[in-house]
Amino acid sequence: MIKGQSAMEYLMTYGWAILIVIVVIAALYSAGVFTSLTCRPSLIYPAGERLYVDDANVKANGEITIHAMNMGGKEIIINTSIGQTTLEPNKDGTFIIDDTLTPGSTGECFSNEEFTVTYTAVDGLTHQPKVKISGRYVSASLTDRTICQNAANGELCDGLDIAYGEGYKGACCSEFGLCCS
Repeated sequence: MIKGQSAMEYLMTYGWAILIVIVVIAALYSAGVFTSLTCRPSLIYPAGERLYVDDANVKANGEITIHAMNMGGKEIIINTSIGQTTLEPNKDGTFIIDDTLTPGSTGECFSNEEFTVTYTAVDGLTHQPKVKISGRYVSASLTDRTICQNAANGELCDGLDIAYGEGYKGACCSEFGLCCS
């Protein structure tokens, strides 16, 4: 009987210790401590370019939004998803560029993907720096770019909130640079 009691005490003591270790590991895992380094956000942009990209995100549909600044002394023209946009010297802006990545699921990790930002200087030279990015896909927009573009073309932007719900016009402006006035 003493051997059985001793064995039971041994199992109970170490059982609780193992249970505590499992709980701690689960808490660390849920906090993202074990997330792969390749899934952490990073952006590698080539040095020496007139256009400096300091931030980017990729939607689940593969659409790339960048925040960039014109570091040159002359205006540049950036190719965006809706045409071309002029960026004055020493100004910054947010743009949806005309390149995309392979679509993924919201929250899914991507690593060392490459995209091209195409821009033209006023002297007519076209630049196409390649940017490497790692991170997670963000949710795709509920705002439809075609609706925003059609409203902008027809000067109907003020009716977007009425037709599609409060905030739709603002989303057209923040996501696509349309209907901002």
